[in-house]
Amino acid sequence: MKEEITFEAMPKAIAYLITKVEDLEKVLLEKNEAPSAPVDKWR
Repeated sequence: MKEEITFEAMPKAIAYLITKVEDLEKVLLEKNEAPSAPVDKWR
């Protein structure tokens, strides 16, 4: 999707991107902290 961002809309666009990055970081940290079953890497 190509959408032009005007100078006036820049603060809102940056805030949107920051929120998305924070959400992504939260999901990745939760996934990293979740205990995982040991994997047999020699199979």
